[in-house]
Amino acid sequence: MARIRDVLQANLAADLPRHHPVEVQRTLGYRVRELRATPDWEHGDWPALLALARQAMQRADDLRAAATWQPTDHDRFVAGRTGPKLERATAPAGPAGPGPSWLERASRLVRAGTALAATADALPSADDGRPGPLAEVLGATALACAALRTSAEEIERLWRTEPREPADPEIWERARVPHALQVQTEETGHVVTAVAVFLWLLACS
Repeated sequence: MARIRDVLQANLAADLPRHHPVEVQRTLGYRVRELRATPDWEHGDWPALLALARQAMQRADDLRAAATWQPTDHDRFVAGRTGPKLERATAPAGPAGPGPSWLERASRLVRAGTALAATADALPSADDGRPGPLAEVLGATALACAALRTSAEEIERLWRTEPREPADPEIWERARVPHALQVQTEETGHVVTAVAVFLWLLACS
């Protein structure tokens, strides 16, 4: 997986005189999105956010196994209502949807994160005033999804300002969505899928 040093060196090399096909030229915005999505970036290390979501799930499972946390009927209701929404957020892109497929996937994850944050905030706190195990899972997952928001908004704005729909959305997307951002989106989707399974098991417990 690329690190900040590798990305910076690649960007410097890209400035040397050489021919690039139009569809793969790197704009400043492209490079900023690449840095933002690169692990170890001090202003948003997304693998750390995904790790927190996984740890929250593991902690909830451990507490339940130890009978330290006993999910309430309300917890199960929330889990049963929220799980299917997450499954829809990570479903494959539609066969004939207009626009870049990455933007569709990323936007669904961002919207799912917003909904998760609201659901977590609405859950009652634990006896010590801190969020309960379920709220911690939902809140940590919401933060991981929110890490895609800025890039998704940028790409959507670029798409909407095109004078006409590009003939090949895939080429258009490739010129604006760095590989690091594709990886971030894919890995975030994997965690959201895992959370959906966690919620399904909780709802059925």
